Amino acid sequence: MTDQRDMQGGGAPMNGDQPMPQGQPDMGQAPMPANDGMAGAPAPQGQGAFDGQQAGFPGADQQPQMDGQMPAQGQMPAQGQMPYDGQSMQGAQPGYQPEGMAVGPDGQPMQPGMPVEQKKGMSKNAKIVVTVVVAIVVVVAVVLGLDVAGVIGGPKEKDYRAAQSDVNEMSHTFTSMTADFVTASYGASTDGISKSELSQFKSSMKKNEQANKDFKNLKVMKDPDVKAAYEAYAPKADSFNAYMGDLIKSMQGMSEVKQACTNNVESDTVGSSFYKEYDTFIAGCTAKLQSVGKVPNKPVADFLGSMQDYVNKKNDILKQMEALGDPDTFSSNAQIDQVNGLVDQFNAVEVPMDSATTLQEAITKDVSNIDPTSKLDKLKSVVDKGARAKRGSVL
Repeated sequence: MTDQRDMQGGGAPMNGDQPMPQGQPDMGQAPMPANDGMAGAPAPQGQGAFDGQQAGFPGADQQPQMDGQMPAQGQMPAQGQMPYDGQSMQGAQPGYQPEGMAVGPDGQPMQPGMPVEQKKGMSKNAKIVVTVVVAIVVVVAVVLGLDVAGVIGGPKEKDYRAAQSDVNEMSHTFTSMTADFVTASYGASTDGISKSELSQFKSSMKKNEQANKDFKNLKVMKDPDVKAAYEAYAPKADSFNAYMGDLIKSMQGMSEVKQACTNNVESDTVGSSFYKEYDTFIAGCTAKLQSVGKVPNKPVADFLGSMQDYVNKKNDILKQMEALGDPDTFSSNAQIDQVNGLVDQFNAVEVPMDSATTLQEAITKDVSNIDPTSKLDKLKSVVDKGARAKRGSVL
């Protein structure tokens, strides 16, 4: 490599009186003298002179050429020279940093290509980085529609255990309530619903309703799957309990009507005594139907309506028979035939068994439509799945 001054056409060789052969290394010679009054300055201990072409250095022919001179202030540096601002870096105050030059951990300017040693005590910057990363995760989660609150602060394993306990209570009280209803309804079909049976049913229903309500306030409701399963179950459970409550109340009224309206008068002959007994029977049945009034359950209300029609038909025929008088006083066969015809009509009016069958079918259909069992099973399955997942994440 040729000296820059040689390239400009003037100046003597810089390595003493004898020029170095081009491309040969400077082995053990003194550092290159400068032309600014610093000639003969020794190189730092342990450092060989560098003339830009050290032998065997990869890419040595691309290294910047150094001629030992610093450019004067205000002048552009020659090729391979460092910029100079009029102040020598030697003797500079500690912490002095030339503009645009990085400083190493020891406060000294760093040469290009030197690795940067990371400083200790970067906790503040680390916190900033962590905050930024969390913020990015939250933004991405929001974009993807994820439940960030559920993921970060979701239910714990103990919350799922509490939910499992409450679901078991919901299931247990539901079973008890339906069993108590069956017992009470059986009483309604025989000798009537007793006060103890009715009280037991109401107590079971109240416990079931409380268990359903308690679940809504559990922490596990932060799980979107559990929340969806509960919201599918709760309306069904509320509808079912309301229906069963109305049904037991209606069946209680129906039981009273049954007792008053199915004890028919039996007689081998038609006469004044029969008319009197049957009048008493119809009066009692009609009074009970009126006292029960309109019941909340529609199928039962429809059945009671059919019972009222039955009684009215019987009463209408009885009045016609009574208008003819006592058959013992009849003087013509025409009167006897007329009474016998009314008796046939009277006996043809039967208790509305078809209405009773319709009642049973209607109630079965209603209960099937609002039965919350499948929804409760689904809720239990989702809660159990969440509990298993939490146990697996802890293991």
